[in-house]
Amino acid sequence: RNYAEGWLGPLYSTFKSNQAAFTAAGITLQNLWDGVKLEISDNIDLGARFGGATWHVAPTLFYGKFHDKQVLVYDPRVGTSYYQSNASAESMGAELEAGIKPLPWLSLFGSASYNSFKFDSNIRTASGTTVQSQGKQVADAPEWLGKVGATARIGDFSVTPVLRYVGTRYGDIENKEAISDYEVVDLTLEYRTRKVWEFEELSVSLNLLNLFDKYYISTIKNSQDVSEALSTTYYPGAPFTVVATVGVKF
Repeated sequence: RNYAEGWLGPLYSTFKSNQAAFTAAGITLQNLWDGVKLEISDNIDLGARFGGATWHVAPTLFYGKFHDKQVLVYDPRVGTSYYQSNASAESMGAELEAGIKPLPWLSLFGSASYNSFKFDSNIRTASGTTVQSQGKQVADAPEWLGKVGATARIGDFSVTPVLRYVGTRYGDIENKEAISDYEVVDLTLEYRTRKVWEFEELSVSLNLLNLFDKYYISTIKNSQDVSEALSTTYYPGAPFTVVATVGVKF
């Protein structure tokens, strides 16, 4: 069982900015505050790992039930959206990780997961209206994720290319705003050696992130907003980035 504290901060600012409308509708700040509950989720995972000296396979099944999930819902009585703890959702899926070492200097690895994370009922707002959320994927939760890569190691040097995949997501509860899937390629070059100067180990790496400068949507802000008056904010993913790292172990 997991717990998440409801987001209380925006309630005050939303109420203050729209105080006249809330007062006219007979809604106090205390009413909004009392409506925020702990988000509770009950989760179960079942996993296994099989393998030998040069290979492994690790399947996992998972299930989760989410209660009092906090969502940002439009209230026509006051003409604005605010967070309410009145949604429930269900998550179920599977993940498969695998790796193989066909040659002493080469390792191949990959993983894929499927996550059906859907609201299990329509959402009733404080004003009595209904949001058609039943059976809809939770916002900013891709159904499919995947990663494949390889590591070639020669002496103290290694090269690791990785392809990451993120499936289609949605920017709203009713799944009206679909965000395209994307793939990003990263490349890591590393030099690692032992017993250098007074150090037990020295490592120097160069990480080339988003190697082909892919344009994609990364972060979705207020992803559970279903208001027509307020638009969801989308942030682009980081462009081609180079990160150099030096590490030592004593």
